Amino acid sequence: TKEFHKGVERLLDLARETGPVAIMCAEALWWRCHRSLIADYLKVRGIEVVHIVDANKIELHPFTSAAHLIDGALSYAG
Repeated sequence: TKEFHKGVERLLDLARETGPVAIMCAEALWWRCHRSLIADYLKVRGIEVVHIVDANKIELHPFTSAAHLIDGALSYAG
């Protein structure tokens, strides 16, 4: 959506101005959260996404199982 793209651009602007940024929500597991959609979108754009699992563990973002690249565009269809 237009709002999604605007929000992601604000996040990227902040990262360009200040360095690495983090987004958080109450859902602890990133793959059960809207953060997974944001992470897929950023990864398609070539941006490294790292999930902070706990104080001692991080994970590089893999595409979610529903994500598909079609002609270089991210899709969740079928």
